Amino acid sequence: MEAVCIVQFKVFYRVGVAGEKAVLLDERITDSYYGICFGANVACFGRNWISQFIKTINKPFFIDPVTYVIQFDVENISKEGELKKSYSKLFSEYGLPVMETNKQMKPTDFNDDRLTLFIQKVLDFQKNFTQSASGSQQSLFDYAELLGDPVPSSSKVPEFLIAPYFLFENTDDGWYALNLKILAISKQRSDDIPIYGMICTNFDTLQKSSEVKKIIEDYSKMDGIILWISDLNEYRMNRDELISYLKFINQLKNIKCDCITLYGSYFSMLASKFGLNGISPGIGISEFKRVRDQPTGGTFSNKYYIPEAKTMAVEADARTFYVDNPSTLCTCVICKGEEINTIKDIHSFFEELDSTKAKSHYCMNRYLELEKIKSLSEGELQSILDNDIEFCETNIGQVYKIPFSHLFSWKSAIAKFVSERDDTSS
Repeated sequence: MEAVCIVQFKVFYRVGVAGEKAVLLDERITDSYYGICFGANVACFGRNWISQFIKTINKPFFIDPVTYVIQFDVENISKEGELKKSYSKLFSEYGLPVMETNKQMKPTDFNDDRLTLFIQKVLDFQKNFTQSASGSQQSLFDYAELLGDPVPSSSKVPEFLIAPYFLFENTDDGWYALNLKILAISKQRSDDIPIYGMICTNFDTLQKSSEVKKIIEDYSKMDGIILWISDLNEYRMNRDELISYLKFINQLKNIKCDCITLYGSYFSMLASKFGLNGISPGIGISEFKRVRDQPTGGTFSNKYYIPEAKTMAVEADARTFYVDNPSTLCTCVICKGEEINTIKDIHSFFEELDSTKAKSHYCMNRYLELEKIKSLSEGELQSILDNDIEFCETNIGQVYKIPFSHLFSWKSAIAKFVSERDDTSS
C-alpha cells in the first residue's frame, strides 16, 4: 500500500545573518521555497532588518522562541562573563530578569502566575514582531510612498506561533510536565493564529514505543507539531535508527495535524511520503543540531552541494572532484550561467563561487529534488537512490573526500520500513 503524494511540502529556510537576504530575494530562487524562519534571539537582536525583510519578501514565516536555552548553563550563551546581547534583549522581552543573575532555571521556578505571564510574552513577541518599525525605518517607508515606490505591508503575522518549550529526556521528566502545562495554557490564548507544540527531545526517546504513544497523545490537541530531535543526524544514523524516525513520523500522521521538523536533510524530504509536512534547515548549513550544543556565531567555510551525494562538500574538495569530472557539474540555472566543458572552466567557476552563489545553488537543488520526490511512488524513491549510489560509486568512490555512505542507509531504511508497514497492515 503506497502513500499518496504530498500536495505541498513546506521548506522554511532558517535565516541567521543579513547576508542571506540576497540569496532568498534572488528572483531565480524565490519560488523554490515556501517561507523563512528565525531564532527568536536573532530576530530580537536584528529586529529592524528582519522585520523589514519579512515584509519585503512577503512569504510565510515563523519564529522559533528558543526558550529551551534557560535550562542550561548560562555560560553557553555568555561572552566574557556577560549574556550575549541577543539573549539579553530576548530575555527582557520574555520577562526573565533572573537570567541576568546567571541562574540556571528549573521547572519548579515557574509558579502559575509567572508561567502564564511568560507564555503570553513569548506568544506576543512572535505575533507582534513586525508591528513596530523604528522611526528611521518608518520615515523611509513614508518617503518611498511619496515617490510612488512599493511599500512593504505595515505588519505581517507568522503562519503559526510556537508555544514555549523545553528539552525533555522522557515523559517522567519535570520539563515534560511543564511543556504539557504550557501547551494547555497556550491553546487558551490562540486567538486566530494556529499554535504549534514543539517536541524537543533526544533520539533515544523515539525508540521506546510507550514513550512515543504518550507523546503523540499528549501533543495531539495542538494545531501542529514542530520536531526537534536533538541528536538526529540523518547522515550518520544507521538503518534501524532511520526506521525508528520514519515510524514516528508515520504515527504522527494519524493525528492529522501539520508536522514540520527543525533542520532536516534530503532524507527528511523523502519522509514527506510517510507524513512529514516540512523542514526548516539553514541555507546550506545546519541540517541538524543538538539542543545542548553551545550556540556559535561567525563565518563558515564555503561549501558546495553535491547533488548526487546529497551532501555539502568543502569547496576545495568539490573543485578537485569536478576538475577530474567536468561533465558532471550541476546544470541548475545557478551553476550553468556559462557553458562549462573544460578544466579551465571548472577552475574559473570555483574562483567565482562566493557564499551567495553556493547557497543559491543549494536552494535550487533542494527545490528540484523536492519536485522530483513529489512525482515518485514509494518504490521509486529506492530507485532514485540507486541511481545516486551508482553515480557516487562510479565517479566518487574512495578517491575524493565526498561522503556518500549515508545513501545506502537511507535506501535500506525506506525499503525495510515500507515492507514492515505493509506486512503489518495486510
